[in-house]
Amino acid sequence: MIGTGTYIGIAKLAVDISVVLLTLAFRYSELSFVILSVETFASINIFKA
Repeated sequence: MIGTGTYIGIAKLAVDISVVLLTLAFRYSELSFVILSVETFASINIFKA
């Protein structure tokens, strides 16, 4: 028989994993946005030169 404590533990673990994944996804998208901006800026400068 599984107690309610086990279900709460599993739920908390699932939430923790979701938060970590969301944080990583946000950081990654932020980083890729920065890289994209730098690349765009660099290509504009190359075209001007």
